[in-house]
Amino acid sequence: MAIERSRGHSLPEEVITELLAHPYRRALLRALARDERPRTVRELARAIVSTLEPHTQSSESPAPPDSERVRRELYDRHLPKLTATTVVVYNPQQATVEPGRAFALVADRL
Repeated sequence: MAIERSRGHSLPEEVITELLAHPYRRALLRALARDERPRTVRELARAIVSTLEPHTQSSESPAPPDSERVRRELYDRHLPKLTATTVVVYNPQQATVEPGRAFALVADRL
């Protein structure tokens, strides 16, 4: 079990792998790395939707996610994981997300 370290912060390899396993989290982290500024959750949801593969219409395929659905999933599933590991910081008063202390550990793998 390797532990990645950056500026006094560390995360186990398994945690980094888990954080990067979901495409929504990867897209969110890429957006934060690209802009290097706090982003609203709404902006991040739109960025995630815009990075998804074009949806192929078929009767068996689910509809592509819309930004509102992605926003809810960010609040419910993804932000809790990213904030608990200090990869991002969430400001509830402004509904913004910005890189946290352990951001570089994960961003280096994007």
